[in-house]
Amino acid sequence: MTTLSYLRKTWLFLAVVFIGSQAQAQNALDFDGTNDQVIVPAASALIANSPGMTMAFWVYPTNNNNGWPDFDGYAGFRNDANADFYILQLSGSNIEARLRNSAGTVYTITYNGNLNLNTWNHFVLSYNGSTLTLYHDGSSASSIPATGTISSMNEAFNIGLTPFSGNNFYFQGRMDDLGLWSRALSSSEVSTLYNACGPDLSDTTLQLSFDFNQGSPGGNNSSITTLNDGTGNINGNMSGFSLSGNASNFVSSPLQGIYNLNLNVNSCGPYRAPNGVVYSASGQYIDTISPVQGCDTIMDLNLTVTLLDSSAQRIANNRLEANETDTAASFQWLNCNTNYSPIFGAKGKQFTFVQNGSYAVEVSLGNCVDTSACITVNNVGLPELSQRVALYPNPSREQITLTYPAGSLTHYRLTDLQGRELAIGSLDPKGTQQLYLDFLQAGFYQITLSGGEGKVEKLVQILR
Repeated sequence: MTTLSYLRKTWLFLAVVFIGSQAQAQNALDFDGTNDQVIVPAASALIANSPGMTMAFWVYPTNNNNGWPDFDGYAGFRNDANADFYILQLSGSNIEARLRNSAGTVYTITYNGNLNLNTWNHFVLSYNGSTLTLYHDGSSASSIPATGTISSMNEAFNIGLTPFSGNNFYFQGRMDDLGLWSRALSSSEVSTLYNACGPDLSDTTLQLSFDFNQGSPGGNNSSITTLNDGTGNINGNMSGFSLSGNASNFVSSPLQGIYNLNLNVNSCGPYRAPNGVVYSASGQYIDTISPVQGCDTIMDLNLTVTLLDSSAQRIANNRLEANETDTAASFQWLNCNTNYSPIFGAKGKQFTFVQNGSYAVEVSLGNCVDTSACITVNNVGLPELSQRVALYPNPSREQITLTYPAGSLTHYRLTDLQGRELAIGSLDPKGTQQLYLDFLQAGFYQITLSGGEGKVEKLVQILR
């Protein structure tokens, strides 16, 4: 479509988007519950004296027989004196989340009966300086008042265990997408994190980020001894892992490995999909969108494209034609000089104009509507014969009179603006002819007079 003076366009675009549930990276890290652990040394310096902090991770617990002294430590800080911020599993259904500030004051949340074994759970522990809140699967599970900060600069951040008086609580299960922030995440951010692909690495308050996407799932990964921190702050030291086979090793995370984007789209014209590709034909398209935050997105696009040709052209001295060829299309010709007002009765593929002006056509096909560029007409000439032909009264209600040079014109043809013939007849050779048009509905009609001296076209308006 080209633009001459003005282009009016209406696109109808319908898209129904269904987004898959929790999105994880492709790998997770499996802990055997015996001696597997990751130690991030002196990581408390990253959150020391911060007014708030947050820890978040995905966990797949498998131990249903834990209890004292076999608790399962998930992750966090614990020196049992003045720097605790951790989550551990007390039993097959209970969780303990704790903050111990630099003054040694303890604030503990016990979350009972809602842990889901042998499936993925998302936990977030957030502290904003006045409240300690535990989130489970994107929603607040419990909160208590709390105050203080952690000032220690040398405490390790533990993954897969919680130290306790020489009796370490080791975790049995899998872990993925762990983050530590030096501020409190809001409930909306927690919800977004639960439904997104992992921590936002551009967040300057994100102090640690482990996506566990190293190695070959279930393969020989014995050469890997360090867990990479995505923020670049402090990597974790791995110990106790066999790093070979489907336990105590990097493993695939198939239940949480793909972020699904299902789209049903009706598009007027070519459609630019979320993968950046422009599709011009209807069909089903499946593509993997490049990872963001370590998460693949699978796009399943069911696309219906309506390609609408809204262009028009001049096909004769006094006639325009729309180029859309689909027989289901409808047309409305417009007067560009009067703010694109519809021309009454001009609803055909062709439009016959009788005076200079600027015209466009609005084309509709299905739910799609588009308007052509304006076509300017400034060379409509009136030959001498046309100047000597008169039609009156115009507008008329029932009867019109035609006058013309005697013997110059012999026949008349009456059509609507779509070119459909409504009446034909002979003209009086004396130069005067009366026509009764009481059978016509209100609107504009064209009368073509022809004879040996040429052809003259006149436009008449009928009133009712």
